[in-house]
Amino acid sequence: MLREKAKTFIGKPCRKAGHTLRYARFPYHCVECHKGSVHKYQDKNRDKCRADNAKWAAANPEKVLAKSRRARAANPQKHRDRNKRWRLANKDKKYAQNARRRALERSRICDCCKTADFQAIYKAAQLIDCEVDHVKPLAAGGVHCVRNLQILSKAAHRAKTALDRVYLTINT
Repeated sequence: MLREKAKTFIGKPCRKAGHTLRYARFPYHCVECHKGSVHKYQDKNRDKCRADNAKWAAANPEKVLAKSRRARAANPQKHRDRNKRWRLANKDKKYAQNARRRALERSRICDCCKTADFQAIYKAAQLIDCEVDHVKPLAAGGVHCVRNLQILSKAAHRAKTALDRVYLTINT
């Protein structure tokens, strides 16, 4: 009951700015004044607040995940748009992720290669307007490894892919 009284307007303006809004945690500060003081503190102590938030997030990963899921469920279009912007801005990373994911799904990935190695190859291919190809296709038992990748022009890649498909249909 006391808590409820402290949070509702009691007929007197707040002492800080004279607002007649609902009271916050303290009986002499309204919601608006309280938010203003919190924002001022956060602006002055930005690094400390970030460190505190990171510490809390590390200690409460399930709450962070739940908050993220609620935000995604509340506004899915916003998240789709953000993901689309990221994909368009980071095409080389997305290509590398997709290739690595496909290889992982087929359980044909080597232990010697790192994601950065794949990203470098896909980025180099994008810079010279070419495509990355597996020397021995994944479908034919090839491994998703940097040593099994080559950069080909778009026309050469299409021709090689067509030959690979013919080879696979004959030998399967």
